[in-house]
Amino acid sequence: AQMNGAVILNYTRVTGLIRSEDDRTTGVRVEDTLTGDTHDIAAHAVINATGPWSDRTRALRGKEAPSRLRPTKGIHIVVDVERLKVKNAVVCFHPEDGRVLFAIPWGQRTYIGTTDTDFQGDPADVGADGSDVRYLLDAANHYFPEANLIPEDVISTWAGVRPLIAEESEGNESSVSREHEIRIDSDGLITIAGGKLTTYRRMAAEVVDKALGLLMLMGHSPSKISPARTDTTPLPGADGWPRDDDPTPVIQKAMEVGQGKISEATARILVENYGTRALQLAAMAAAEPSMAELLVPGRPEIMAQVRFAMRTGWISAWPM
Repeated sequence: AQMNGAVILNYTRVTGLIRSEDDRTTGVRVEDTLTGDTHDIAAHAVINATGPWSDRTRALRGKEAPSRLRPTKGIHIVVDVERLKVKNAVVCFHPEDGRVLFAIPWGQRTYIGTTDTDFQGDPADVGADGSDVRYLLDAANHYFPEANLIPEDVISTWAGVRPLIAEESEGNESSVSREHEIRIDSDGLITIAGGKLTTYRRMAAEVVDKALGLLMLMGHSPSKISPARTDTTPLPGADGWPRDDDPTPVIQKAMEVGQGKISEATARILVENYGTRALQLAAMAAAEPSMAELLVPGRPEIMAQVRFAMRTGWISAWPM
């Protein structure tokens, strides 16, 4: 988004919605959480894409509005590959309730998940509890009895809240639709909720096109509005990626750019995490020896990844 001209405001909280005399949403009031300063930002269209906080954001209008969400919690657990070794992603069904679960290889770790339980708390405080962990361990041990996993085998966990759309007929959590919805309130506030991370680019394109349609209804010139390119524009790191999806030439190029300062294992992990942007990190390692230092002895991650994350916000997803 930033590369295409968007202004990004990190550490900024929306505290209110600005309304016009004819009761339309025409912007947001924001607070800089580092300084406490507040600012008003005017906009022709406002999109509420705040996930499990969507209902809370809509409530900033000061109007009573029925809840549209049925949030559910999902957690994953991480174990060492030596405790549960799978060569490919394994799909299985929990022996108790039939929920679909996955065991996924990821470097020196194996991920197991996910759960699906109703959640009523603050999405910012979501976390795995003992019952969540036991639920996943029971399934893993059912399909991989030789592993005999115990809670002490769990290296780490992570959890999130799904902003699922509430349905008129209440069923169990896993039966709630994962489809997304885009709705425009009477004051013009556009809200997108539901969906899954795997379809986020399609969702983004649809909500941008919805906003552009609203702008044209408001009388804005069509000549100044172009359809969304969100779902077709290559992501950072995808530019120049081999058409056959073979990372080998990019890994070789990264090693060349690294000028002998990075190993093949480091080059591979950079390419797998950053795509063609791995060349930028390899160049950092070549230019400054400290950037080629290993973060953890015996692991291929390097200091350049820390600097890159600080400068761009792009953090390696490879498990430590």
